[in-house]
Amino acid sequence: MSYHRFNNLSEAFAGDLTNKLNKNIGSKDFEPLQCNCNAGSRVDGQCIFGRECRKSMVVYKVKCSETGKVYIGNTQQKVKKRMEAHLGKVCNLANKNQHSDSFARHFASICQASDGNKLTRKDVRKYMTVEIMWEGNPITVMKTFGKPSCSLCMREKINILQSIRRNPKLTINTRSELYGACRHNTRFHRYTNYTISADEGQNSPERVSPYNIRPVLISPQDSNSPFFCSNCVSTERPLSMEEDNTALNACAACGILTFRNSRERQNFNFEAQNLNSELFDVRV
Repeated sequence: MSYHRFNNLSEAFAGDLTNKLNKNIGSKDFEPLQCNCNAGSRVDGQCIFGRECRKSMVVYKVKCSETGKVYIGNTQQKVKKRMEAHLGKVCNLANKNQHSDSFARHFASICQASDGNKLTRKDVRKYMTVEIMWEGNPITVMKTFGKPSCSLCMREKINILQSIRRNPKLTINTRSELYGACRHNTRFHRYTNYTISADEGQNSPERVSPYNIRPVLISPQDSNSPFFCSNCVSTERPLSMEEDNTALNACAACGILTFRNSRERQNFNFEAQNLNSELFDVRV
């Protein structure tokens, strides 16, 4: 059994307002930084994270170079810091036989110490490569922390489930990891503004305005033939959509929907012709 519902009007308005308030704003504490791996933490002179070691709010994939198996995890801190914790557990399991998770059990069973004594973190790094699978917006993702619908946890579980379904023998994660509760902690943000160059335009990347559409409310009596909406065949409150000097007839409901989905939401006036010159101020 599945359940789904659409957002109501207040949720749609609140979401749109939040997007406008958060536009060009980021978190200074979680912004991605350049790679600063030293020579001791590199493998063959290369960063095992693909120079993405200082990204946060991510879902990552660790691939074992010896067996080809993968481990999928998530972290709200820097990926490098999270991997240091993983490497520490591998060394503790191999050297001190401390009980640990599936990641440590797998790599402790295949990694060998270079000096023949104790296993070090440098030895473990040679057996793995790390890849960023998904990166979330710190401001929006952190709002879901501690909830059953945590965005970071749900994204990780989806990727684990997909990996298990594709080939369970190549997945290090166990099925019990799909049912864990959210362990992330919220914290305050230090906000910063990101400037956008003039070449990028004023439109949001998610809302592109390919057409210049100007809706004008006209009277049905002005037309020589009966009006029918080209979309829903309605005869009420026709709307003439002028697009590149080409008239596209649509009712008010279909016209507003088209106008809203094809450009950014803004204030505009419907000019009533032959209707006592009334102005209908409509906020879309």
